[in-house]
Amino acid sequence: MGKIIVLKTEGKGTEGVDFITIETFDDINSANAFVKENTKYGKYWSFAEIVNTGERLEICYMENI
Repeated sequence: MGKIIVLKTEGKGTEGVDFITIETFDDINSANAFVKENTKYGKYWSFAEIVNTGERLEICYMENI
């Protein structure tokens, strides 16, 4: 099994994404723990989710489509 990729987006307000971070993990439990710890709502928000290699995403406020 290959690396598990997690995309984390962060922002200040609802106007858009200010920062993007990519993390890789060897196991699904560590990836899921990172997602849970790094998804926060509020004025300074962050959103993390597991993504697939080669997947095309539109980066949005609190969602990666």
